[in-house]
Amino acid sequence: MLMMEGGSYREDLRRLVESITKQHPRLLLLSYNTGYEILDEEFRKSGVDVSRIRYIDAVTPVKQEVPGCVYIGSGTSYTEIAIQLTKNIEEYKPAVVLIDSLSSIIVDESTKSQLIQDLINKIRVSDTFGILTVMKEHANNQLFKDSKMWVDCIVDYEKWVGRC
Repeated sequence: MLMMEGGSYREDLRRLVESITKQHPRLLLLSYNTGYEILDEEFRKSGVDVSRIRYIDAVTPVKQEVPGCVYIGSGTSYTEIAIQLTKNIEEYKPAVVLIDSLSSIIVDESTKSQLIQDLINKIRVSDTFGILTVMKEHANNQLFKDSKMWVDCIVDYEKWVGRC
């Protein structure tokens, strides 16, 4: 789990993705926070090699067919999210799975901590490196507290910069 500051979150996410894509050939990014089109455009403009990224967009309400992206249509379609995560890990074989972010899932009142546990377990059994981002200001949220039990470690992004 990677703790990030809310005020610099977007820039820190961009730097994280840039670092991962420089070091690894494939990144699977499951986004609850920002839609594919916005992320892809921001990454392209800043020089990130987006050919190394496959997206699962759980934000954009309309499902579309776009190479390199799977649209879920809703962040509350938990079964579809779990199916697509498993399918994309098996097919794409990413070196890293990045879930952006626990903070966005927290906003959804109907979210159950079981979803986070299931997503983490799917990543763990695939022998893939997983990163779950969360904003520091949500550290007292119950879902965050529950999620701490299922991750290997909690890292402060500011202390981790340059190590990924």
